Order: sequence, then structure tokens, then C-alpha cells
Amino acid sequence: MWDVNDNSSEVKIEFIVKEKDELSLDHVLNYPTPFSTSTNFYFEHNQVCTDLETQIQIFTVAGKIS
Repeated sequence: MWDVNDNSSEVKIEFIVKEKDELSLDHVLNYPTPFSTSTNFYFEHNQVCTDLETQIQIFTVAGKIS
């Protein structure tokens, strides 16, 4: 590697890529919220190159399934 002043240097970077077997969800949200007739759900997961089947249950403010 050379810098802008033509000085040479060496850099070594080590890392390990490890797949997580256990499912993990991040950034789970819906928009818009609150909603009256429709909403969209979004989330990120750690299962690389995998489609996930999901089930979503919506409850009223009273705790009853909608």
C-alpha cells in the first residue's frame, strides 16, 4: 500500500465471519402507526440469504385479537 507521499506501508486485518444459528430480529416496526385500515411491517434478520415465513397477530388496545 502506498500513501499520497509515496510512502509504503503494510496493513494486516483479520476477521471471522460466523453465521448465527439462532434467529435474531432487529428493527421490527410497522408504518403507519396508529393505523385504521392498513399498515406495513418491516424487520431485519440474521439468517443470510434466507426467506422467513412470518405470522403477525394484531391486538386491540383492550388486548383482544383483531
